[in-house]
Amino acid sequence: MKRSEYEDYIKKKLNEPNTYSQGYVAFLDMMGFQKLCKYESCERIKAIIDDIELFKYKFINSFSKLVIPEDIISQTTVKIISDSIIITTPNNYYGLLYILYFTATLHMMLLDCGVPLRGGIEKGDFFVTETTIFGPAVINAYQIENSTTYPRVQISASIIDDLRKIGFEHKKTFDYYVNLKNNKNIHLSEIETFICKDFDDCYFVHYFNTIENIALFHNSVKKKYIALLKNK
Repeated sequence: MKRSEYEDYIKKKLNEPNTYSQGYVAFLDMMGFQKLCKYESCERIKAIIDDIELFKYKFINSFSKLVIPEDIISQTTVKIISDSIIITTPNNYYGLLYILYFTATLHMMLLDCGVPLRGGIEKGDFFVTETTIFGPAVINAYQIENSTTYPRVQISASIIDDLRKIGFEHKKTFDYYVNLKNNKNIHLSEIETFICKDFDDCYFVHYFNTIENIALFHNSVKKKYIALLKNK
């Protein structure tokens, strides 16, 4: 590295923020990814990683029918470390909606490769740059991910408690398009579409949702998912 490049790098590091941001963190484990690395080519694995990293840019180009402000998408970060994916979004309802949608779609994409997701989503403090991520919310999301063996992305109790304060009710099934037409609880109904309560009272990201066809290969993915469960 040339001296001028080194000095520019030092300046850049010194100008980075040194305080936590607050928002949502998803810590995701790609189950079976180690096996994929063992038997698949580097080209194939790189293609899967590229799809994950490029997803938010596809979203900007009208990939989804959801309306997410571009500043929310631009503030979203995605880090991939071996078989782990860490996503952060801003601290507002669009941030929560986007991380739920992002996670649901990734789960569908990876299931098509035979790689289900396990993970946790938490709200709290984190620090993130191009090369670094840490903080209490990252640790908590990791602990949620590490506490379950099921292929699901669990949502923290604190996030559910926040949603309950504005009328979240898991027993109701919301039709997004009806609520949009009636201009009623649009944000909440969108968010609720991506949340399910499991047999053990844990809330998780509902990736087989009805908000839209988030994956054209929905039926084939569902068959692969059932096959994976039978092989457990």
